[in-house]
Amino acid sequence: MNSILLANDRIEREIKRLLARVRRQNRELSSHLVQALRIGTTRRSPGAMVLVLMVATALSLPAYAQVAVEWAAQGGGGLMGRDAADNLFTAASGGQTPGGDILLTKRNSSGVVQWQVSYDNLENSTFEAPTWVATDQAGNIIVTGNRMSGISNPVNAASIVMKFDPSGNLLWRQVYEGSFDGSYTKKSLIDSDNTIYVLGIGQGPAGRVTKVKKFTPDGAALWSYFDSTGIGSPLNMKFAPDGNILIVGSATTIIKGFAKIDKNGNHLWNSSLNGDGRADAAGDQFGNTYLASGPSLKKVSPTGQTLWERANPISGSFVEVGSDNNPVISGLPNPATAGVAFAKFNSNGGLLWQNLDADGRSLVLIPNSYEMKLDEFNNAYLGAGNIGVMGVSKVNSDGTSAWTATVQGFYASTVIEFGAGGSNGIYASGGGMAKFVQGPDVPAEADLGLSLTAFPSTVTQGQQVTYTIQATNNGPALARDIMVTGSLPACAIGQLAPGATARCTRTAIAAAPGAFTQTMTVDNGAQPDPNPSNNSQTVSTQVTPVSNATDLSLVMVDAPDPVRRGSNVIYTLTVANSGPANASNVALTDVLPANTTLVSAVSTSGLCSGAGTVSCLLGTLNANATATVTITVRTRLRGTINNSASVTSDASTTDFNTANNSATAVTTVR
Repeated sequence: MNSILLANDRIEREIKRLLARVRRQNRELSSHLVQALRIGTTRRSPGAMVLVLMVATALSLPAYAQVAVEWAAQGGGGLMGRDAADNLFTAASGGQTPGGDILLTKRNSSGVVQWQVSYDNLENSTFEAPTWVATDQAGNIIVTGNRMSGISNPVNAASIVMKFDPSGNLLWRQVYEGSFDGSYTKKSLIDSDNTIYVLGIGQGPAGRVTKVKKFTPDGAALWSYFDSTGIGSPLNMKFAPDGNILIVGSATTIIKGFAKIDKNGNHLWNSSLNGDGRADAAGDQFGNTYLASGPSLKKVSPTGQTLWERANPISGSFVEVGSDNNPVISGLPNPATAGVAFAKFNSNGGLLWQNLDADGRSLVLIPNSYEMKLDEFNNAYLGAGNIGVMGVSKVNSDGTSAWTATVQGFYASTVIEFGAGGSNGIYASGGGMAKFVQGPDVPAEADLGLSLTAFPSTVTQGQQVTYTIQATNNGPALARDIMVTGSLPACAIGQLAPGATARCTRTAIAAAPGAFTQTMTVDNGAQPDPNPSNNSQTVSTQVTPVSNATDLSLVMVDAPDPVRRGSNVIYTLTVANSGPANASNVALTDVLPANTTLVSAVSTSGLCSGAGTVSCLLGTLNANATATVTITVRTRLRGTINNSASVTSDASTTDFNTANNSATAVTTVR
């Protein structure tokens, strides 16, 4: 045993000596590594892959700062989904063998395998390969993949989507598109309703084009969107903050295409960008979208109009938008040099900072992730590595390098996920799997102050009051994630430099006589505030009473939602009078949605009549009393239906708050 240990020590010393010598030369070799990785990834050349393995294993050294590897495990395959309990799900191909299956593996947050399952592919002339893994709100797992045939040059035979429950039981499976028509899948998205959107290629009216297919949670196909604008083959798909879907494609090696559709498959806009290599898109909170590829960055409006286009200092492959609504891009320092690079722009296209060597001089990593991640502090993370190293590189929100953490023996990270506790736990999947842990960020202090004013200072009952809210950063550091909350609707301010101020206005109806009081508070999340005493302010407005004042309000609830086509939807409308006076001749009007048929309309007070528009005469509604109207309709077509209603009273009383006199219900018909 001792002789074995001594031999291992000698081997380890020799390896360290060789790696030290190679480290001095790594930047000269980096351009060759980039080209080798491109050949190995794009052409699937076995010889190139062996070359990269030899070079990359020698070049890569782990670099740790504020971060550690909690665990690493073999397997993974580069595709990974995570549920709310930090269970991890990976999918891998059983190989290019007749009847080859997709293998789905569940690991817990410690990396321990819980189960492995596969669908038994009985088509012995084909094999199946996964393309994406995701989880829904219930913890179910959705796997997309392709049925393929051939060994040396496999071709796509069909598209596959499968859903498994958290225990690994297959709930349903769909194999779609014509056999051997060249269709395939690329990625899936799952919305808050557990509806599934699959990106890929399919045969549409214009031929074989980029396609998005939507499935219900139980596997029924709802619609297919076929690109008709020529964005090219699919690269990526993601949700925008406005709930719509961004699609990224590659028309040629230089021209990249982009499109935006809504969740009903309606085309909203398309655009293009000259770039190189990969491309990406991301939206901000205002409906704008940033398009990135190679040396180009473009901003388009909510309608797809170009607002500006800039050259960026890196070869950008990824873009995300932070809580400050500014875009961060990442990729290579330039097309011929290895390394991990980041840059950040403001919303007007001005360069805020750049970091051309985020992984440091001792590493030669290649960004190989599907997407970049931003955490709650707008720090950026990118999966990277090479054939011998899997890692994650982080830059701080001000552009300074934070750390690059690596695991030896695996190839590059392709998927990274934040854990349930946020960015303190980071899961990576590539040639293997790993969990990186970092200590929580401790932001510098920023003293926030708040002022709150009301106009006018005296109003009559039912009159509107306008409030001006002003937040100030008294320093010394940049304040981030600023929110103003309280009795008025919140103001999301974002970032403030030291000495800067930001304003927002809010309005409210003074409903009751007496003192009308509002209180608002400013905070910046986890960032320390050395003087919290100036974070809140209260203001009061004097309200004089109005005779015969009432406050009618209307609330509408639909059930069931969603509803199946041909079934009934019941709308329950509740009319309330908050007083102080009785309301006379109260009337409710409900314009029923198109593609529905009235079944019944019943009121607890008065009578209802009409068909397309239902009118209910409710009579006198005493102060603090309510009346309920129940309207039942039968649905006729699939889609979304909108039902709107309003309530009024006669001129003998004054309704001092008409803002709450109407209500709308939106129902999904499947």
